Amino acid sequence: MKSSTPNRLIPIPGYQILRRDRPDGKGYGGVAVLVRQPLEATLIECPGEPTAESRLESLWVQIGAGPRRVMACSLYRPPTRTAAGTAADIDELERQLQYILTRHSGTIIISGDANINLADGVDGTATVRLREVLSCYGMRRHTEGPTYRPSGSEIDFICSNGGAVRTGSLHCHFSPHSWSRALLAVSEYRPARCSMSARCWSRLDVPEANSRLRQVDWSPVFSSADPAAQWDYFTAVTLPIMDGLVPVRRIRVRNPTAPPLSDATKQLMARRRAALSDGDRDSYKELNRRVRAAIRRDTRGELQRRIQQSGRGSLWRSIQPVIAAKQPSRVAPSADPDSLNRHFTRQVQQLHTPAIRTESGRRRFMYSVVKEFNELPHDIRELGLPRFKSELRRYLLSAQVT
Repeated sequence: MKSSTPNRLIPIPGYQILRRDRPDGKGYGGVAVLVRQPLEATLIECPGEPTAESRLESLWVQIGAGPRRVMACSLYRPPTRTAAGTAADIDELERQLQYILTRHSGTIIISGDANINLADGVDGTATVRLREVLSCYGMRRHTEGPTYRPSGSEIDFICSNGGAVRTGSLHCHFSPHSWSRALLAVSEYRPARCSMSARCWSRLDVPEANSRLRQVDWSPVFSSADPAAQWDYFTAVTLPIMDGLVPVRRIRVRNPTAPPLSDATKQLMARRRAALSDGDRDSYKELNRRVRAAIRRDTRGELQRRIQQSGRGSLWRSIQPVIAAKQPSRVAPSADPDSLNRHFTRQVQQLHTPAIRTESGRRRFMYSVVKEFNELPHDIRELGLPRFKSELRRYLLSAQVT
């Protein structure tokens, strides 16, 4: 994008875009960061002169997540053929990382295209040097496998100074690069409730949309040389079609309280929904039992991961949302001090009688022996074991005589 291209030409619902275009103004290259609208985002400039011969493009953004601050960097290193240029780019990244570390002690995320193959087994000079810089400052890579399909190399990477909940890559249909993604947890962050406008694309009637789009006259787009005019015409004819098929709806975003579900659990839930739709009651009951067991298993795994990552001191903070659920209020039994005193003074020297209702059960030894002990005189029950035996024998003999 050129610096003259406004952000309105690249609308992404629910996100704000922060970008740094390439200064030559040719309309390609540059880096950007997308931040969700409820979060605060601030551009961070690294002072000082950049490293000589470096062509590294980077954008540092400080993201406010509640009381925490996360530093995110988007970078791109143009491919160079000289070893000096590659070394200068890595030195520039190290200079910026040193500046950020001296002013930020929280989570740091670096992602982008380095045009350096970081795949395991590659031991080139640039690869070794970049790995050393990342590991020296506690940055761990979260990408595995090739990210650039033509050469099968891993030139795109995501790294941070913490652990990742989930990582992976997705096939991209309009670029030879694959989508790299990583889900990172920010401790003690609970996003505020917000609302956002979005379309439910899963309900889009694709054949109907293609039919309507084919009937549009697209000649003004191809005949115009102004990108802004092309975009304005494109949105003017496309948005009414989308509004008729998938209208924009206001969605209330709530805080997630459940741990991330595994892919196996999601598949079970999909099978359960299918069984419910088909009216197969027996299969639904069996799948529902398995889904609940899988959710409990995922919850245990998530709690164990949080405790291992944050330490034993976070035990209560981790399990509190699970065990400290709201309980219905209960009315305390009505009793005055005199009745409480009579109850406890009468029961203090008596054994607890088992709650047995049947007549056969009351004839058992476990019930009869407790009842007989409670009926003994108070002075006998307070005696020690040797005196208790002799006095109990004397008491029972006298009771038989009388």
